[in-house]
Amino acid sequence: MFERHLDGYIRGLASDSTSGPYQNLKQKHWSKAAIGAYRKDKGAELEKDHGTPARQMFRMALTLYREGRLDEEALLKLGRKYRKVAVLTREEHRRLSKNGDRSTLYRSPDERWAAHGITVVDIKGFDKSGNFIV
Repeated sequence: MFERHLDGYIRGLASDSTSGPYQNLKQKHWSKAAIGAYRKDKGAELEKDHGTPARQMFRMALTLYREGRLDEEALLKLGRKYRKVAVLTREEHRRLSKNGDRSTLYRSPDERWAAHGITVVDIKGFDKSGNFIV
């Protein structure tokens, strides 16, 4: 439970994502497969993935706390380095979960995705027709 609160707090500090019913589509980072699936079918089942699982973020924050270094600035640095959320296909998201990858800490979210053959790219958003702006 604390993991979710910590993620929300860091998200608020970093302001790098949105909330609401269509939050998946408002993410800046998408896998190439998710872009392809969305272009093919606007109703494709896409899922949001935290590049660094909440459990890992919590463990890093707990370490900072135990060392007496946990403050807002430390959390902001943690968020800037490790908090990256991307839209993936359901199959890609399952692949990450199936491999038990929630307990492994990678140097970056991109490294975690790459280790599982997932390429994530940045998008600028969507035009009024729902097409990607890259």
